[in-house]
Amino acid sequence: MSSTTPLPVTPPRAHRRGSEVRDLEAGVAAEANPNRGPAINATPVATALSATETNPFLQSGVRDRILMLSSRRPKNQAKERRDRVETALEPLCDTAPFVLMCTGDPESAVVVPVAIGENADAVDQWTAIQNTSRKYVSRWRSWVSPARLELVTIRIVGPHETRAKAFQGIFEPADVAARLSLLRKEASELRSYITGPTELDEDFETRCWHDTSSDRVNHSHFCDDAVDIVEGDDWYCKVQYQRDRLEEISKLELIPTWPMFLAEPSLAWGNDLLLEDWIYHSTTTIIPSRKRKVIHSVAQIEFTGFRLSEWPYGRQNVVPRPSVVGGIVTFCVIIFVARVIHGDWGVAYTAGAFFVALAGVFSTWVAGQSSNPDR
Repeated sequence: MSSTTPLPVTPPRAHRRGSEVRDLEAGVAAEANPNRGPAINATPVATALSATETNPFLQSGVRDRILMLSSRRPKNQAKERRDRVETALEPLCDTAPFVLMCTGDPESAVVVPVAIGENADAVDQWTAIQNTSRKYVSRWRSWVSPARLELVTIRIVGPHETRAKAFQGIFEPADVAARLSLLRKEASELRSYITGPTELDEDFETRCWHDTSSDRVNHSHFCDDAVDIVEGDDWYCKVQYQRDRLEEISKLELIPTWPMFLAEPSLAWGNDLLLEDWIYHSTTTIIPSRKRKVIHSVAQIEFTGFRLSEWPYGRQNVVPRPSVVGGIVTFCVIIFVARVIHGDWGVAYTAGAFFVALAGVFSTWVAGQSSNPDR
C-alpha cells in the first residue's frame, strides 16, 4: 500500500481575491439557500459576508489586504519632527517666562534659562539675571573687573550632559550697530507716522496714529496704511510697525548701561531695558508657529539672549602661530641675555619670567581697552 502526502493548502493572495472569491461565496450562498425567493435575492450581500466570516481562508485574505493598505499610508513626518522638538524644549516651557543666558565659546556654549517670574518689574528681572550670572562668573576675574552682558543669537542643540536645567548650544554676537543703523534709516523714511488724530477724526478715524500718552496705536476704521508686514498670525500696519521700531531703537541704545544694572539691579527702577521679544512666555513664543516655519531640528530655532562675558572681554579668537613662536623666541633671548649679564641661570630665569609676565599683562590690558564698546 502506497501512502501519499497531501499537498499543503495555501489561502488565496489578497490582491487576487476578485473572481475566485466571488464564485466561492456565491456557491456557499446557493447551498445554504437552495429555494430562495425574490425577498432572499434582494439581500445577497449579507449572506456573502457570513460566508466570509466562516471561511478562514477568506478571513486571512481580507486581513492581509487591510494590512497592506494601512502600510501604504504616509506618516506625518513633519508632525513627528515637531513633537520631538517640543519634547527637547519642554524644560524651557516649564521655566517660562524666561530670558536666555549663555557662557563659554561660540562653538560650545552653556545655555541657561533665567526665570524672571510673571508680572516682574525691571528690578526683579535684573535681580534674577544677577543671581544666575553669579553661578557662572569666575571669582578671581570679578576682582579685576565686573562681568557684563552682550546681545547674541543663540541656537540650542540639546540638553547639557552634567548641568541640570541647562543646554548645550552655539551663539553668534549680534551686530547691534548695524541693527540700529537699519532701524534708524527705516524710521526716517516713513512719512505716514503721526502721533495725534487729524481734525476730521472727531467721530470717525480715517488714519492710524500713535497715542504717545498711552504708548498704543489707534487704528482707523479702514486702517488706510498698507498692511504689508506679517508677524505670525498678526497683521501690522505701518504705524504699528513704526511704534515697535522706535521701542527697539530706544532699548538697543541703552545696551552700554547693562553692566551697571547687572552689578546693581536696584538701578533698574524706572528703566525699562528688556525688549518684549527677548522674553519667552510660552510655547507659542519659544517654537515658531506651524504656519510660519517648517521645523526640522531643535538647532534650527534662533533665540535672542545674552552672553555673560568676563574680563578681558575679548573674543574667543585663536592665537596666531607667528605670535606664539615670536613669544617663545623672545623669552629665550631674554634668558640668554640675562645669563650673559649676571652670569647665573637662576637670575636669568627670574628676569625672563618677570618680563614675560609684564608683557602679558600689558597686552591683555590693551586688548581689553580696544574691545570695550563703552569707550
